[in-house]
Amino acid sequence: MSPVQGTRKLNENMLEILAILDGIEGPATSGEIQRELNRRGIYLSQRTIRYYLKLMDELGLTKKVRKARQITSEGRRRMRALTVSTRMEWMLDRMYQRIAEMDFDLATGSGSVIANKLFLRREDFTWVMQHVISLGKEVPKLLFYPRYQVRETGLRRGDLLEIKYVSSNTLYGILLRNGVPVSVKGVGLLELKNYRPTTFVEVMHYSGTTISSSQLLIFAGMTRVSEAAKRGTGTVLATFGEIPYNSISKAQKILDKMRELGFEGIMEIREPGFAYGLRTGKLRGVVISVTGANFAAMIKEGGFDLRMAFDTAMDDLDAFDRNVIPV
Repeated sequence: MSPVQGTRKLNENMLEILAILDGIEGPATSGEIQRELNRRGIYLSQRTIRYYLKLMDELGLTKKVRKARQITSEGRRRMRALTVSTRMEWMLDRMYQRIAEMDFDLATGSGSVIANKLFLRREDFTWVMQHVISLGKEVPKLLFYPRYQVRETGLRRGDLLEIKYVSSNTLYGILLRNGVPVSVKGVGLLELKNYRPTTFVEVMHYSGTTISSSQLLIFAGMTRVSEAAKRGTGTVLATFGEIPYNSISKAQKILDKMRELGFEGIMEIREPGFAYGLRTGKLRGVVISVTGANFAAMIKEGGFDLRMAFDTAMDDLDAFDRNVIPV
């Protein structure tokens, strides 16, 4: 049996469990796996998790280490052996699942939003935040939501801190929950001049990639978020989608309300045609927003090491209790 054929026996929950084990050093208990699944918006009992682990033991993908489980070399090979189309479908399905799971209430400004994570060495944290603060008071314009939260890591071994920030895919969830159909398209490098968006210079469609587009652009050194923060000119990460022409007015009111609730980042809607270097159909407008991942881009541009995970958690907006730029 080939690795790819064997992968077909794994359901989505088993793949998520295997992905968790693949992303850590050392073993994890069913309780630790459950907590990480919960942070990703997946709720399974420990009994169910142990059942899945037993099945994966039989497939040679995991092994017992005392009362915990660890991924095997075969398990790591199996994760790499997923077909490109399967991985694209998995990423898209997970993104739309997160969007559908949101319960953020625009009227009250409370409820769950989609979150991304980055992991930093504890000793770097103070220096990282000093670096971000040094970029100036315009930083919040380049972040989808200018607040974050910090906590001790659980599964991740080593002296790391987990920083969680709001994903710009939250925008699509808010639009959908308020009656605006939206087609999520992709992410790219948006050129700014005087803190105003001009055009996308590079784009990546979500339907055509098996890895995080934002992470790829950040680690390729293609962003210039720090320059944009300090001088108003540079390239930042931005997401784009399409909405029906007859929903533009309603969508604009939603964006205005979001700004009242503290979503300070650049968000705009344009009429059908050619906007920001993107061409839409005659009956579709384009909505763009800077992404939360610009926070990670600033850190990487400052020369700091970090790890990233995208659209992996749901959390209440109130939980993001620290301002990126102190007020």
